[in-house]
Amino acid sequence: MSIFGIPITSSAERQKIKALAWEDWKNCNPSLVAFSVFKMIKWWIAFNLLLFASFGFLLIFAIRKRLIERRKAQ
Repeated sequence: MSIFGIPITSSAERQKIKALAWEDWKNCNPSLVAFSVFKMIKWWIAFNLLLFASFGFLLIFAIRKRLIERRKAQ
């Protein structure tokens, strides 16, 4: 059973999932974890740069449009 795609589990199932996750964490390769974190940070930075660049272009075009309107009004 799930609500909005989030599975509802019992307490015992959650404990089992936590135990499995802890085992996976203990057995995993630290360099693989570091690489995964690095990839995640890299994509987060790329996404933010893209987002800010798009807002920057919108701001530049808005300022340019306003300057053109002022010149026409004079």
